[in-house]
Amino acid sequence: MGRRSRYAATVPDNRPVIRKTTMYFRHFPSTGTVRMSGSDRPVGGFMSHDQPKVDNPQRQALVTLKTNIERAMHDLTELLKNACANVGDGGSWVGPTAVGWHTEIEGRRKDMLAQLAKLVPTVQAAINTCPEQVTQSEAKMMRMDMQRG
Repeated sequence: MGRRSRYAATVPDNRPVIRKTTMYFRHFPSTGTVRMSGSDRPVGGFMSHDQPKVDNPQRQALVTLKTNIERAMHDLTELLKNACANVGDGGSWVGPTAVGWHTEIEGRRKDMLAQLAKLVPTVQAAINTCPEQVTQSEAKMMRMDMQRG
């Protein structure tokens, strides 16, 4: 047994009916959709899961950051290594002041490289939490957020 409406033939009693203005809408709990009576299309138009996917701009920015950190670690390792080797017991500057400077700069170099090394897994963990692709509207919102800083 069902109820009749102006727009739909019979609306079965076993499905909840949402009345909006003069049209009937049916809710299908098994699929989680709401359809207008007599229609095969879900109500709501363009759903987010229907939108085409694009690369995640947040993930791309994090991958770029990780690459830059790794490149900086490599560059700083080589540059400061040569500078530290030439001072102190090396040939360019010798004496007690040079040895003190060498000890201090070598300690700072190691500390800086250790701090950068801690950043790489942190950034990688953030990359792993980001989906590879998002909808166009989500990507647009992410880009706007990144521009704001």
